[in-house]
Amino acid sequence: PGVLDVCAKADIVFLALHGTCGEDGRVQAAFDLLGIPYTGAGYLSSAIAMDKDLTKRLVSEYVITPQWRTVRYTEGDIARLVSETKLP
Repeated sequence: PGVLDVCAKADIVFLALHGTCGEDGRVQAAFDLLGIPYTGAGYLSSAIAMDKDLTKRLVSEYVITPQWRTVRYTEGDIARLVSETKLP
């Protein structure tokens, strides 16, 4: 049997996932489509949380958050970014 067949027979699937395919909501969406109960966040919450910039913007609308800034950089920008952000 495949992994989905095994999961479908379980009373509930305990999710302990890491990385793109595990944390981006794909597994949760598949389980939802197949009616397989699981622990943890649903697919939409997981997908949103994978985008850290989007998550910070959403959360900062409702909760006090530390100052933050999203930086898109190339390797040549690293020295400047370390200096500007006072990283060690």
